[in-house]
Amino acid sequence: MNDLSYFPDKSVLFQTPVQALPRLLGLDRAVMPCKETKPRPRSCADLQHFSHDNSMVAAGIDNILIANQIVGPHKVRRLANLCRQNQVMVAVDSQVNLEELDRAGCKYGVRIPVLIEVDIGMNRCGVLPGKPTLRLSKKAHELSNIDFKGLMGWEGHVRKITDTEKRKRACEKSIKELVDTAGECRDHGLDVEIISCGGTGTHEFSSGYPGITEVQAGGIIFNDAFYSSLGLDHGMALRVYSTVISTPNRNRIVTDAGKKTMSTDTALPIPQEVNTVETLRFSAEHGVIIANKPHNFEVGQKIQWIVGYGDTTVALHDHMYGIRNGRVELVWPVWARGKIQ
Repeated sequence: MNDLSYFPDKSVLFQTPVQALPRLLGLDRAVMPCKETKPRPRSCADLQHFSHDNSMVAAGIDNILIANQIVGPHKVRRLANLCRQNQVMVAVDSQVNLEELDRAGCKYGVRIPVLIEVDIGMNRCGVLPGKPTLRLSKKAHELSNIDFKGLMGWEGHVRKITDTEKRKRACEKSIKELVDTAGECRDHGLDVEIISCGGTGTHEFSSGYPGITEVQAGGIIFNDAFYSSLGLDHGMALRVYSTVISTPNRNRIVTDAGKKTMSTDTALPIPQEVNTVETLRFSAEHGVIIANKPHNFEVGQKIQWIVGYGDTTVALHDHMYGIRNGRVELVWPVWARGKIQ
């Protein structure tokens, strides 16, 4: 469920003219941007799975960034078909992939918009900044069925730097590589319309950096224990309700919410009604709370958990419920759940 009273005012979160992209991470929040803003924003889908984007298209979002590489004939064909319906942009970091996309664009009569992904320190996908990015950007510009839009990067490796000033310096160092590379592309006559980077864990620095046109911050809408641990202080709206199913003694509470209900990989969920937690233990179907003082919980009572990491928790559920003052105001279907192919 989502406690709507904790939803942040996005006008407070982003005081700069960058565009904030609602993000789809293995789950579907696609219905939200359509109802929140006019004109509709571009939404950022940070996965390779096309059924997620089909869900977003079905929800009426017509300007989508797939912030990942789409590789292989089946996926590329589906991308080209989506481009016939809506503006669907995709990340690229190799000439092989660019040429594959170009052939599909030729076959289906579309120009596929692309961002060249730059590795600015994450050491995941991406081409190196500077000349390597310039070469690939020139190639994208030359291909008839590719629409070169700009560059993107992700400085996610700096998120866990605990000292705020050090995190800021590391973030800005990475982003500078991206912006400087965009400048190099422009110096060679390329039109770099978009410079996209950032995420919820770095938005406070990336959104105000000169030259950045958009940040890919989506988890900020809900917030969770992980982002809160990084200093994101906007209230945590995303919750899971569980039922106490066993109290073997006055120091142990067993709930029906385990790993099939809540993700525990990035950060542990936080039980809200228990003030004396010593340890938490999760198995597939049980969430066990060990209290360091005697508790008063009885079988059948409810315990509310703040979600540890929203991206990998929402994907476990079919619906999200928006609750304000104890009343269900709306229900969001998790349309893209189970659509990985």
